[in-house]
Amino acid sequence: MDPFTGRRLSEITEADLVNLIEREVPESIGLDYKAELTIDQKDANRANTAKQRFLQDLTAMANTNGGLMLYGIEERRDDNKKTGLPDKVVGIDIASTDEFTRKIEHLLRDGVDEPLPGNVEIELVDVAESKRVVAIRVPKSYRAPHRVIVAKANDFYRRTNGGKEPMTTAQIRDAVLGSETQYEQGRSWSEDRWLNSGMPAKKEGWTLHYVPILRQPNLIDFYSQTVVDAVNRIPVPCLDSQSHTDRRWCFEGMLVRWSNMPEECVVIFRDGAIEFLGKYSIRVSHDGLLEHVRLERDLIKACEGVLMLLNAGGSLAPGLLSLRLFVPGDSAIVTGADRSWYASDKRDGLGVDHDFERSFLGSIESIVQGTEERADQIAQPLLDRIWNAANHPRCLGYNDEGEYVGYQ
Repeated sequence: MDPFTGRRLSEITEADLVNLIEREVPESIGLDYKAELTIDQKDANRANTAKQRFLQDLTAMANTNGGLMLYGIEERRDDNKKTGLPDKVVGIDIASTDEFTRKIEHLLRDGVDEPLPGNVEIELVDVAESKRVVAIRVPKSYRAPHRVIVAKANDFYRRTNGGKEPMTTAQIRDAVLGSETQYEQGRSWSEDRWLNSGMPAKKEGWTLHYVPILRQPNLIDFYSQTVVDAVNRIPVPCLDSQSHTDRRWCFEGMLVRWSNMPEECVVIFRDGAIEFLGKYSIRVSHDGLLEHVRLERDLIKACEGVLMLLNAGGSLAPGLLSLRLFVPGDSAIVTGADRSWYASDKRDGLGVDHDFERSFLGSIESIVQGTEERADQIAQPLLDRIWNAANHPRCLGYNDEGEYVGYQ
């Protein structure tokens, strides 16, 4: 198991690593020691092999029970055979920590299908001789199984007490069925709520649901001051200020809404589920352009609200985010020099208009693995799908590092 459970990796020091050696903490299904990490070799073939093995290690953790990888700790040998016990901290030479961390993040994003959860922790621990131990904590994934695809690989791996091993066909099937069963319950709940919201009949507005995988009756303590503070700060769609919100008890738990526009509201359920209902953030200009900037910001704010409640103990992770929305008929997104909806008039031919293929978009899903994720990270798969529906590969509000920067 992870010997640092309950601690952030940023708190780990060289003394903690030495303590693993002194206590002879062995490798296990959730802990692995590696002396080297050579993903940035100059030889392309060797680098690709190293990247494949690196991602096999991490996906094996995610496909099993999660765990901790420590690169830069040499394993003790007995008659030239590995014992699974840590021997010494050797560290790794890393010229640029920022560049090295970005390489790992890009590998996790581009070298795995389905990408690993966004709350993988990466920390470079300073050790002797200006070297570093690379500590990577991978949570158990509820979107397993994950497949390594870098450099034309096609590998599924899982962890055992003796290391990692390829998954059998039966194990892959069981992982898929297990994930689907857990998420199908959340999908069914979300669909029922949406059908009863009145939006399908009106064909307008959007709903965003967060449904914990492990919902529990009366999970939320609405008398907890931490939860109360989070509820008081939770954003209501289409509002830039909380000064005009109304909070009240309701049958489901707690209702937070815009005093003047009750259609804009948030419902916080006692079992940890959260519902955002929005209408006025979906607007179309006089020439048929979707003012998607407002919609994008409202959805990111909603994800911030989910993280607020998770941090306050008002819900549980991981969970399913499910978005459904109606786009007004005959509307489009226009891209131009500054990548914004107002880049040019749809009618004047200066921009490129992207018409929506349909008016109803849903259900669009994303996974919240934990509170370490950023709100814009969580929202990105949702926003990308909206842009996909307008015949565009991704939401242009994000930069190449996956950060939402908007439109300048």
